Amino acid sequence: MKKTILTFLLIVLLKATSAQEIQLPTLFELTESVDNYYKELTASQKKENEETNRLRFLNYIPSPSYNPFAGGFAATLNLSAPLQEFKIKRDKKQRNASIEKLNELQAKELKNKIFLQLKSIKISISETTSKNIIDTLKEKSYNLSSQQYEKNDISPSEFLQVRQNFEAYKIQRQAEKNEVKKQIIQLLIDAKKIVITSNDLFKKD
Repeated sequence: MKKTILTFLLIVLLKATSAQEIQLPTLFELTESVDNYYKELTASQKKENEETNRLRFLNYIPSPSYNPFAGGFAATLNLSAPLQEFKIKRDKKQRNASIEKLNELQAKELKNKIFLQLKSIKISISETTSKNIIDTLKEKSYNLSSQQYEKNDISPSEFLQVRQNFEAYKIQRQAEKNEVKKQIIQLLIDAKKIVITSNDLFKKD
């Protein structure tokens, strides 16, 4: 299922990315991926359009018919075949033009969407990494409290509260980083750098 696949991709990216650094593709890499995807899609759709009428030469083969008044069998030509051929070529040309125009429009819209996504993610990364100094201060404060506890300068209940607060802060910070990485995964999927096929979507769990 799609949800299962997205979860798997998230786990892969979370494991592949260090806690201190979040990798992000450039706008050029993302737009290039979109262009390549729609280029291949256009070629595939136009090829399918070509193959749709690949048997039209059969229209030119005479059709046998039996005429008792003529004394036997006779071959009948399809006199409308040339006109049909012209119409088929015209329709094919129009479909190819429509395919190109539609895919070009969709690619443009997607690249605009990706630009906004990338901008938003960069802001999230900046906000997340700006708290690194706070992470260091929190850890130093916790270590100091730990030393105080070992020296019996603070009570067990006081140290327990400090440890709970520190663990809660670490969980919150990891959740913030994971959320950014989830946004990056979605960006990669939207930019066609990770393509989920229909076969992937209908795999059994």
